[in-house]
Amino acid sequence: TAMVVADSNGWVDHLAAYNRVRAILARLREMQQSPDPNLSKHGFFYHFTDENGARFTQEGFNSEISTIDHALLLAGVMLAGEYYKGTEAAALAKELVDNTEWGFMFDGQFFYQAWFVDGGPVEGGSYTLNARWDRYSELMILLLQAMGSSTHPVSAQQWNDFDRGTGTYQQFPAYVHCGALFAHQFSHMWVDFRRKRDVKGINYFENSVIATLVNRQFTIDLNAADPGRYETYGQDSWGLSSADSSVGYIVLQPDFFLPEMVEFNTDSGTVVPDAAISSIPFTPAESIGAAKNWFTNFRGNTFGRYGFRNAFNFGRPNN
Repeated sequence: TAMVVADSNGWVDHLAAYNRVRAILARLREMQQSPDPNLSKHGFFYHFTDENGARFTQEGFNSEISTIDHALLLAGVMLAGEYYKGTEAAALAKELVDNTEWGFMFDGQFFYQAWFVDGGPVEGGSYTLNARWDRYSELMILLLQAMGSSTHPVSAQQWNDFDRGTGTYQQFPAYVHCGALFAHQFSHMWVDFRRKRDVKGINYFENSVIATLVNRQFTIDLNAADPGRYETYGQDSWGLSSADSSVGYIVLQPDFFLPEMVEFNTDSGTVVPDAAISSIPFTPAESIGAAKNWFTNFRGNTFGRYGFRNAFNFGRPNN
């Protein structure tokens, strides 16, 4: 996806971009067709791999097959195939998509979130039985690919079946709620939902607009109520999503359902720049305003060699 965006904007040489994409796709196909189960299984790739693309198992870590992360990879693969249509890269992309056996990770109603190699009953591994993609989240990009597969499709009924829990905050309309802002953003990278409503009558673009505005207002309200604790938040400094925090990688989110969890779920005022910036399609004025504020007024604390930092909190030393 990044190479296509860079190529289409003229930021990189076209031939160099194509050659890199083609090489990546060729290696993925080689891995997918390999009999080595540590490279691929039923067309799925592992979430974390070593430098050779094999399942990462170092230091006691046992990487899983993650359905959503495989789907995110394939979304980029499909984009590359469309952008470089009529080329070897496009043919490779089609193979990778067609060779994904979605049924391996499907329980008949919902997708399992993961499968681990652990000597279990399913081809030497086990599914995450208590973790399925059964409620609104970034799952939409997964479902659309699996339902639309020309080789290994699964039932479209799962789109109707996943839970759409709603939330309300302040003056904003009720919306389908899913905590961290990234869950409201990921699928929109590849699918234009603006003029579409599903069988439940939901427009997911409009839903993400509301989710972003709520995310922003929630942090503004925290700052207004306790500016000492939440000094990093403000009109142009907001954004809660999964990120690094003072206690490690956690899901930062506007938890207005459980007030007692607000301090933990915001890390007492941590801001995630990509949460706000990635919502530019939904809230251009508010998102660009935040980016300009951080870059202009707090560049030394918020900006590094490769761009904005993963997260920051002016109220916590060294964070």
